[in-house]
Amino acid sequence: MNFDVVVRSDSTAALQNAAKLGPGRIRHVEIAVLSVKELVRRRLLRLEHIVGEDNVADIHTKHVKPNVLAKFV
Repeated sequence: MNFDVVVRSDSTAALQNAAKLGPGRIRHVEIAVLSVKELVRRRLLRLEHIVGEDNVADIHTKHVKPNVLAKFV
């Protein structure tokens, strides 16, 4: 089946939580989180794990070494 959107993350905990049905043990869950879970359940969203060194989003959220920055540029 074709997925409309693929979400890649280096956070295993976040991926596992998004793949579970319902809020589970998490408190104060935003409606947006539950809608992500619903998209995963309906197979409109696919979750993939990506190795931290290959996560291009890190250049916007963390201090990265020049060689890592050069790799993504």
